Amino acid sequence: MGAFHEGHTSLMRAARQQHDVVVVSLFVNPSQFPDHAVFDRYPRDERRDAAMAEAEGVDVLFAPLVEEIYPKGFATVVSVEGELAETLLKTKLSMDGQLTGMCTIIVKLLNIVQPTTVFFGEKDLPHWIAVERMAADLNLPAEIVVLLTVRECDSLAMSSRNVHLGEHRERAGCVPRALQAPWTPSARVCAIPNWPVTARWPNSPLTMSRSTTSRS
Repeated sequence: MGAFHEGHTSLMRAARQQHDVVVVSLFVNPSQFPDHAVFDRYPRDERRDAAMAEAEGVDVLFAPLVEEIYPKGFATVVSVEGELAETLLKTKLSMDGQLTGMCTIIVKLLNIVQPTTVFFGEKDLPHWIAVERMAADLNLPAEIVVLLTVRECDSLAMSSRNVHLGEHRERAGCVPRALQAPWTPSARVCAIPNWPVTARWPNSPLTMSRSTTSRS
């Protein structure tokens, strides 16, 4: 959705290495933001994003206007339901309405661009889980490739929204280190008062590494 960082450019480089033509989408999707105030605050810098994409050898930067994606009279949505949707909501990985907005825009982008391969970062778990489900259910022809999360030097996952952490930025970096640390009854990765000990549970889908292959 823009405000590119090293996590995004790593996807661009992977695509560049494997394919002759690389298309990058740049679209802050209003239907993914149940709270319009959050949508308005989402970081945007299209000129900077375009320069970064160009530096990575991207052939096309697809940056449509909102009214082009959602023209007057638009009345169709796509979503996933059942256990997957319930799990994402229960774990707060997706909010009410957010999953439908995300699925709809991804299907529209796939239909417009017609890619052979789509690259996602592992960090955006609701995105690629939902897309994999949709690709299987709707026979979408694009291959879904998920690459490992790119992290800051303190292990925090790179995200466009990290700029909003403010005074909590330092503490946020403790969370991934705690999840990755070997568990002992007294283990503490960060000296934060009243924070509980956090263990990394074996076989958890939220902590397992993921390897994928791509078709060129």
